[in-house]
Amino acid sequence: MDAAEQQAMKEYYMDAAEQQAMKEYYLRFWTQALASLLGWSEEQVNAWPLRAYSDLDNPNDMIYHGEPEFWIAPLLIPPALRAELRGLALVDLEARLIDAFSDVDEDLATVNWDYYRQRIDTLLRDFNASLPPISQP
Repeated sequence: MDAAEQQAMKEYYMDAAEQQAMKEYYLRFWTQALASLLGWSEEQVNAWPLRAYSDLDNPNDMIYHGEPEFWIAPLLIPPALRAELRGLALVDLEARLIDAFSDVDEDLATVNWDYYRQRIDTLLRDFNASLPPISQP
């Protein structure tokens, strides 16, 4: 491998600081989104099979091949609705749910999760469904 190829490899792969920042972003996104949208605790997020079996310290882990909203979209579809939808209808709804997060600010401290809850409920209303109510502490 020549010097140009080595430089290209360095630019392609994340360094340790970038990897740590991405890991922290995914975890914060999931924790905040799942708490606000489904009422999950941090313990539930950590026990979530995708989270529990992913190697978030590995920059090549499959988890990083999709944005964090990609991984939670299936969770946002109520079980009864999921049982009814098949094929492209299910794929289309998941894509619409992912797209609902397209303008999430990278600074998660400023995200108004109620706004995203309303957006998702609007999409689910097309199927006579909604997110579960969240009890306030």
